Amino acid sequence: MSSSNTVFEILKWTSKPGVPDEQMISAVNAMVSDLTNLQGFLNQSLYKNSDGFWVDVYYWETEQNAHDSNQAMADKTSFKDLMGLIEPDSVTVEILTPLQNSGELFFKKK
Repeated sequence: MSSSNTVFEILKWTSKPGVPDEQMISAVNAMVSDLTNLQGFLNQSLYKNSDGFWVDVYYWETEQNAHDSNQAMADKTSFKDLMGLIEPDSVTVEILTPLQNSGELFFKKK
C-alpha cells in the first residue's frame, strides 16, 4: 500500500512525574512488539516536544485497523505497563485519514 493511503493514529500524553525518557521509550517499544502482530500495522514513531508532551504516531493500512487495535491491545501487559507511566487525563487520540498528498502532485516521475 502506498504511503499516500496510510492512516495515522496520533496519541499525545504527558508522563507521570519522575518517569525517565528511557523508561517511556522502553515501554513503547514493548508495546510495538505486540502491535506488529495486528492486522494493518505498518510502523510507529515516538516524539517529545519541549513542553514535555509525548506524541506517538502509529501508521495503519486502514482506519478500521487503527480502531480495532485499541480493543486488541486493551488486555496486553505491554499496554498496561505503558499506561502506568502516563497521566491518564492527559491522553488524546486522533485517527486521521489522508485526503491529499503533495508527493502525488509534485514528485511524480516523468
